[in-house]
Amino acid sequence: MKKLGMFKAISVVGTLVLCMSVAGGADAAEVKYKVGKGTTIKSEDGNNKLNISGRVQARHTYTLKENGVADSNTFEVKRAKLKLGGHVLNPNLKYKLQMAFGTKSGTKTTTIAGSSVVTKESTTGLATLEDAFLDWTPSNNIGIQAGQFKVPFLKQQLTSSGKQQFVDRSLSTGGFDFKRDIGINIHGNPNDHFSYNLFAMNGNGQNGLNANQGLLFGTRMEFPIFGEYQSSESDTKHHEEVDTGIGIAYVFNEHDSSFSGGTVAAGTKTSHGTIDFGLKYKGFSAQLAAMILRTHEGANLTNYGYNAQLGYFFIPETFEVALRAASTIFSDAIVNEHEYAAAFNYFIKGHAIKVQNDIAYLVNHGGTLNQDDFRVRTQVQFIF
Repeated sequence: MKKLGMFKAISVVGTLVLCMSVAGGADAAEVKYKVGKGTTIKSEDGNNKLNISGRVQARHTYTLKENGVADSNTFEVKRAKLKLGGHVLNPNLKYKLQMAFGTKSGTKTTTIAGSSVVTKESTTGLATLEDAFLDWTPSNNIGIQAGQFKVPFLKQQLTSSGKQQFVDRSLSTGGFDFKRDIGINIHGNPNDHFSYNLFAMNGNGQNGLNANQGLLFGTRMEFPIFGEYQSSESDTKHHEEVDTGIGIAYVFNEHDSSFSGGTVAAGTKTSHGTIDFGLKYKGFSAQLAAMILRTHEGANLTNYGYNAQLGYFFIPETFEVALRAASTIFSDAIVNEHEYAAAFNYFIKGHAIKVQNDIAYLVNHGGTLNQDDFRVRTQVQFIF
């Protein structure tokens, strides 16, 4: 079965390349490579393009734990991804396929609807489907995306893990986000100061079919004030002009699985909201986000969260120091969690090749009262 899966993947790539060669002429394909962008194969007429790229994040994490809990000390390949993307037949018909191969733990205990459930995960690094979608954008005003992709909700989740300012996203992000799902998204950017998303999805997460009649519905709108307000942290380009904007989003979902660390039971109807702000200017960067989750049935819960980050390049485009404060505030008996961290980043070639170090003080880590831990992480990233 493993060999068959690999054969299918190779066949897909080969078929795409062959189709492009036929479409543009067997001797008319243009091939280019760039670190951080990968290999691009493009037909002479520009109607067909295939980009192949990969990303590896090798990480070491040491956590000094309190209350007699054993410290942890581990190396891992946090992420190893292969991405195929581009357009076919017309520059407006885009596609993306991304697979993930990162290290996974042998066993994991998850809280579901208030009960602890042991789930087993592969330790072999087998591939997991992340993105698989088509996106038809006949104009800037409107586009239609269909397949599996990130739910357009939290800005930090929409920002690639390869473009994060810290070694990874804040702990508060995980309590409010949907990550990836399967569905459809109508989107557009009618002008330089406004873009929108209107989407309907299964609401059951990555690679999950809808197990009930309810769907996830939502919208996200962004308002670039100056510049583009891109989904990328750290001012690696040393913007000479101010780049800033805000975003707002709302989602209604009837969850098929538990949410927010098990504090929301499976099948509970909930509303999620967020507002975010970002700024980059001459090596300085700021990212701010506030989140809220509210239930519409069962236990009356309202959970809040925020993430705030500031960064500055003391050596332009090369060495950056950043600070973070993030919290998740629960409305029931679950203890609140807080993260206070500092990062020291060395950029060899932008986000494409970089070394990141961060140290964090985690208050009530893992939702355990007075479990205040120290965590130190080092990560090397290469996008090729």
